Amino acid sequence: MKRIFTYSAATIILVAVILAPEPLQAARTGTNLPALAPDRTDIIDPLILRVQKVLRKIGLYKGPLDGLVGPKTLKAVHAYQKIRGLKTTNRITQKLADQLETEDKVDALLNRLKDAKAKSIETARQALLDQKATRELLGEPGKTEIADPTRDKAACFKKPSPRCLLTEATESSKAIFKPEMRDWALGELLVAQARLGLAKEAMKTVRRIADPRLIMVALRNIAQAQASEGRDDEAARAAKIIPDLIRRAEAFAAISKIQAVRSNDAAVKSIAELLLLIDAVPDPLKKAALFGKSAVVQSHTGDTSGARNTLARAETLANNLSDTQRRETALGYIATAWAEIGATDRALDVLKEMGRKNERTPVLVSAATAQAKAGDAFLALETAQGIDSLRYKSVVLARIAAAQEASKKGGDALKTLDQARTAAKEIKKPFARDYAISRVALTQSWIGRVRKNTDGLVAAAAFANTIKDKRLRAETL
Repeated sequence: MKRIFTYSAATIILVAVILAPEPLQAARTGTNLPALAPDRTDIIDPLILRVQKVLRKIGLYKGPLDGLVGPKTLKAVHAYQKIRGLKTTNRITQKLADQLETEDKVDALLNRLKDAKAKSIETARQALLDQKATRELLGEPGKTEIADPTRDKAACFKKPSPRCLLTEATESSKAIFKPEMRDWALGELLVAQARLGLAKEAMKTVRRIADPRLIMVALRNIAQAQASEGRDDEAARAAKIIPDLIRRAEAFAAISKIQAVRSNDAAVKSIAELLLLIDAVPDPLKKAALFGKSAVVQSHTGDTSGARNTLARAETLANNLSDTQRRETALGYIATAWAEIGATDRALDVLKEMGRKNERTPVLVSAATAQAKAGDAFLALETAQGIDSLRYKSVVLARIAAAQEASKKGGDALKTLDQARTAAKEIKKPFARDYAISRVALTQSWIGRVRKNTDGLVAAAAFANTIKDKRLRAETL
């Protein structure tokens, strides 16, 4: 009898141990888990499996993807918690799984961006190497620069001149450790050198830039700086050696815009070069955008028929695009250009063919601004009402108010300015609100100066003081 009782008791204990649900339930509910693997090996917990997959992907888990909690899984969880500065526990929760997966997605995105950056840098480097004129602009990778310790800074600071200040800036830039920051500083430096006519010095500065992509940007900036100082031949030379077709076209678009302000002949030459480049551009969207820029400059030089012909070509290009999104984007560039050359009716006609609001806004902004400049404030206000975004509407209303004041419609100007102020106050995003307030305040200040109205100037300053961004507030005041 004793033997039977002993066997029965042992059997009951064994069954109880086998059927005990605590380990499995603990894994599912996030309670403390035992360090040993669960007895049930035929059940996979999806939550545990999710955690195992990510931990294996990041190299912390070396075990099987079985959805079971064991020593290897817990060891990996503990390692992750230590890396992230979290409290080490034996709990696997939904929150932990979500955190792991989110970090995994972020890491994947960062890796894609890193790969894309490396690819674009290599593409730019190869483009520079393939062209004799730019091959020498590539410096030695990782070369350490040391500032001249014998230079006399005191003499320059005591009696500063543009050249000595640029020399000091050149030497000081050698002490910048981070390549990205150094490249940025060099970009600013070479523009100043180009503006002063120091073309050779500017090109030497270009050679010190580490990122090949920024070398192309630097060449465009040099071209713009040369054009702004009236050195049109040098500007064209700098633009022509840019190896990338799109960047070269954009450089000619930029310098032609600068030239159109003071010299039609120079602008016409640059536009002719730009139109030849546009014909070679394979991307329809880039082509449409460049056509738009070209047309605006053509209009500024007095070539209205040429501007219209350019935009007609662009419209044909856009309407032949089968993809709706790409077609509307291209039409947006074109409609904006129509508005900027003063053909607001045509711009609004093109606008009717576009459905997406984000593509419509720039067109409405340009159209309303053009109508205001043309003296048609009523139509400008009507167009502005179609702008849904308050950040853009407030700025446009301020421009209309300025145009009304310029056309001696003072009462209307103040009413429009009130609308602009109200719209600016209702903007939710902080910097967008600050920027809108700055534009409205500057317009109010200008109207106050025109009228010699002290109260208006005081009110403008008070409104500007509501800007939260310190730098923008200082610039506005």
